[in-house]
Amino acid sequence: MPMPPQTAAWIIQLLWLVFCAYWLINAFHNKKTVYRPAWLVQRGYLLPLIIFGVIVTHWLPSRRVCPLSLTGQTVGIVLCAAGVVLAIWARKILGKNWSGNPEIKADHELIRSGPYGVVRHPIYTGLLLGIFGSIITLWPTWRGILWLVLSLAFIAVRVRQEEALMTHQFPDGYAAYRKSVRWALLPYII
Repeated sequence: MPMPPQTAAWIIQLLWLVFCAYWLINAFHNKKTVYRPAWLVQRGYLLPLIIFGVIVTHWLPSRRVCPLSLTGQTVGIVLCAAGVVLAIWARKILGKNWSGNPEIKADHELIRSGPYGVVRHPIYTGLLLGIFGSIITLWPTWRGILWLVLSLAFIAVRVRQEEALMTHQFPDGYAAYRKSVRWALLPYII
């Protein structure tokens, strides 16, 4: 028998609240930005993606793709928690080099330690795990799957932008880093 939906929702919301609180607390302690691509380059794809997602989710059935179960909810909560912890750990390791947008900071450093030694974009890996866990726990529907796919599309664009910036900023170092850490998001997958 699954746990009450309110309990599962409360746990998932608490996990994301911890994530948001950590992000807010650390959002203002970063190095000065020295280069930022134009707004349209950074975010021009976002509005069409959101509009597409909102329109399509109204056409998709809200039927579950799998029944709610205690096992599924537990797996979802564990994945969400693992994703939040990974994203926070990666953000902590990145330190003052972090930015909410793809940009270059003053005295920018190429970080290769911690989770950056396994995947090149562990914050996005954590976000995807957290979103996937949330969907398994709360919305195992076609609409939930679509939002996961849209999240992956958004992250794929951001990864390409960040990889281009890092390649430009660290031409030799980033090429070597890409060779030593082959996976951008998920080990053995992407």
